Amino acid sequence: MMERGGPMVEATVPGKELVLIELKSPLILGVIAVVIILTLARLAGIRFLERVRFTPGAGRTLRLITLIVIVIALLVPIIVAFGTIDPKYDYGVWMEDNSLIVRFYRHESITINVCDIKRVDLLKTNDALDSLKYRVNGLSDPATGLIIGYFKTNDGKDAAVIVMSKHADKTLVILTDDNKVILVGVPGVERVYAELVKGLEACD
Repeated sequence: MMERGGPMVEATVPGKELVLIELKSPLILGVIAVVIILTLARLAGIRFLERVRFTPGAGRTLRLITLIVIVIALLVPIIVAFGTIDPKYDYGVWMEDNSLIVRFYRHESITINVCDIKRVDLLKTNDALDSLKYRVNGLSDPATGLIIGYFKTNDGKDAAVIVMSKHADKTLVILTDDNKVILVGVPGVERVYAELVKGLEACD
């Protein structure tokens, strides 16, 4: 087994930064804008019908339902963002001594003994993401480039993923001894990769 010490090497991003990125997603903002515009148009239509039919208040229930729809439309992206990312935590990867820790989804993290890693690569982020087939649970937003959570690879392996494809052009790809895949694409993963290679060389 490897026996070595040294300072912690990390590549992490604050959870609150990830939440803000997702809340500003053009995709989410666009959906909200469309919902609000359609809802306001519906409210205007209800008011017009009330005036034409001379029945003020007849559309009160419809207006209430419409306002509820607006509130839900505003809450959904917030629920999605906070349901995937906990702003109290940092997300990414760090290495200290012979342990590699990856936090990638909610409060969940994976701790691996470096010598239990079967293979490690540093790939272009787009090439690394090409290995993913579909999302099992988590977030995948093409507008912000955030890919977070549990995925399946093209060859059927379970994958834990935390990738900021618009902020990191390199992604750390790890295959564990139990054939699970870990993808970490955050700024600074190159430093962790270099240290990880040294650690693997020290393993028997």
